[in-house]
Amino acid sequence: MLNRRGIVIYADEFDQYWNKLIQSTNLNVLGIHPVADNAVVGNTQNRDILTVYTDFLNKYKDSIIRLQTLGISVEIEMHALSALLPRSQFTAHPEWFRMDKNGRRTPDFNMCASNKDALEFVSDNATALAKLYTPGSNRYNFWIDDVAETRCFCNECRKRTATDSALTIYNAIQRGLKKHNSLSTQCYLAYHDTNELPKNVVPEDGIFLEFAPMQRDFHMSINSVSSDKNKKELHSLSELLQFFGKQNAQVLEYWMDNSMHSGWKRPPRKFKLNQEVMKADVEFYKNCGFGSITSFGCFLGEDYYKLYGKYPEIDEYSRILS
Repeated sequence: MLNRRGIVIYADEFDQYWNKLIQSTNLNVLGIHPVADNAVVGNTQNRDILTVYTDFLNKYKDSIIRLQTLGISVEIEMHALSALLPRSQFTAHPEWFRMDKNGRRTPDFNMCASNKDALEFVSDNATALAKLYTPGSNRYNFWIDDVAETRCFCNECRKRTATDSALTIYNAIQRGLKKHNSLSTQCYLAYHDTNELPKNVVPEDGIFLEFAPMQRDFHMSINSVSSDKNKKELHSLSELLQFFGKQNAQVLEYWMDNSMHSGWKRPPRKFKLNQEVMKADVEFYKNCGFGSITSFGCFLGEDYYKLYGKYPEIDEYSRILS
């Protein structure tokens, strides 16, 4: 059996419905994915990601504690860079933000990974973010922005690969986390254009690999030789596992992600788990040495049950991970 078997849901889906649902399985990790309200079509509020996160912590503190006493680790998985380096800093410090391919500084996504002051600012805010919540597992999943090809292209950053820039930022986050929690571990999220081996930057102590093959073909097993997409997703995996180590390495999959299936638009579509593909994938990941596997499971909450009169296939999903 895998050491860690998880599911990841949106912060606004964490209610009594999911509290009871996860307790009925042998899953032992519940990932919470805060997103800004405008990231999902159909949301009626307009909170930024930090507000969504703090609202979640304030509202569900007791529920989080109760789940953790039951052996279910509640962990945060979010694109946190806009909270660590607020876009409002652009006016005072445009040099902290990325330069696009046309030579213009822009606060749209990510940051300048070669600016030491910006990295220190991110590190300090990671300390502040860590103080809001300390997961019992000491695992943090604070990610860079969710947009490919949006690294900095200033003269210094051009000398780096996208993976070098990403790891530089994750190292800065980890340094900040350690100031509050000496046992902290922080992921390096390998997906999109960061699914390559870093060339000129090494991970600091506590950085672990989180492999998320979002661009894969979901109709074929991840190691299918018939899928060019899947071969591309896997082409650096062995090197990444060797580089970061297998200890703490985690797979973040999309088998149960009804938000993706629904085009990130509510109401959610009816969902069916592809058990055959998932079984083959899990076996492959186990053989690679992963001890922690999870999947997005968004848009399968109480609103889904009310629409379709049935629970998601969480029992089947849980059994496959066993």
